[in-house]
Amino acid sequence: MARKSSKSSESSRAGTALTHIDSKGEARMVDVSAKPATERVAVAEGRVIMSKATLALIVSGNARKGDVLAPRASPASWRRSAPRS
Repeated sequence: MARKSSKSSESSRAGTALTHIDSKGEARMVDVSAKPATERVAVAEGRVIMSKATLALIVSGNARKGDVLAPRASPASWRRSAPRS
């Protein structure tokens, strides 16, 4: 969900409109097909706080809804299998 702000969604650091935020401050899809391809690197960091019992379920693979770590592998494998240009 987009963060709503009391500031105008029309302003940004360069003073131009933010094309991916609508007049209500909600995120919207933007067609970027005409933009040239660029290589970018993103670095993210996070912290997950959980009980020892929850961690034990995850590590053992016995969570009620299955392997909760399986979805994390998908983006990494996509990146490795993506053709380099």
